[in-house]
Amino acid sequence: MPPKKAPAKKDAGGDEKDYDLENFMLQKRLEVIQHRIQLKEEVIAECRGKLEEQGKRRADLEAQSKQELERRREVVAEMTRQYNEMQNSFSDRIEDLKAQVKKAQEDIVEVENTKEATRKEKEDEIAKKDVTIRQLTHKMEAMAFEFADMLKEVLDKMSQRIEVTHSGWSRTDRMGGDESAAPFMKQPLISSLQEFELVPHGDLPPEQAG
Repeated sequence: MPPKKAPAKKDAGGDEKDYDLENFMLQKRLEVIQHRIQLKEEVIAECRGKLEEQGKRRADLEAQSKQELERRREVVAEMTRQYNEMQNSFSDRIEDLKAQVKKAQEDIVEVENTKEATRKEKEDEIAKKDVTIRQLTHKMEAMAFEFADMLKEVLDKMSQRIEVTHSGWSRTDRMGGDESAAPFMKQPLISSLQEFELVPHGDLPPEQAG
């Protein structure tokens, strides 16, 4: 059974208050407040859940960020290592090429010097040979002149002997001489020498010149 209603009290003005209605209204207000509190708590719980979720996401993102940062550091370190290796390799290669270029330039200079020395040596050798050739030419010319003089002297002596012999044959012929000398008288020796041009025509004795 519902509780009995207490008799209404009168206020100071003499009006009676309805406590049941007031309690009802307070109860409703309390329910509304409790409902609001419940809603707030639900919102708070939802917010807490979201905060926790955000915290987890943040932790995950921080972990991923750390992993990404570490990975980037590793990548940067690897790239730096490779760059340093390539730079050192290129530096060594450049130094090696510079050394090869320097060696090639030195070889070129040496070859040029050798060529110049060889050219000068050949020119000196050619000049010496030219001098030798000129000397030999002069000697040959001198020998030719000397030989010509000797030959002329020999031919002159032979001509003189032939002339003396021819004169002797002529005297023998005039004296009736030996018949064995007849062939020589028909073909004198001086004429035979003329055929070989050993005695110039101008050098003939007067009796043969005619």
